[in-house]
Amino acid sequence: MIGGMRERAEAAVREYIEPLVKVDGGTIEVLEANDKRVVVHLAGAYAGCPSKPFTLEGVVVPVLKRVLGEHIEVIER
Repeated sequence: MIGGMRERAEAAVREYIEPLVKVDGGTIEVLEANDKRVVVHLAGAYAGCPSKPFTLEGVVVPVLKRVLGEHIEVIER
């Protein structure tokens, strides 16, 4: 994947994560991304949802680490 970190993060979210999140009625947005971390926001059905941490740790983090590198820290705001 070519491009800056933000573009790569947004492409990974669009291609791999967003379709899964939409099935549950949620949305995901990349708020910022650099060489060390990616900040995302889960909203829609995930607002106040007790399973949001499971989606973050079980889907979002593994996908972004696979695409961007194991060194990436993923934060949800």
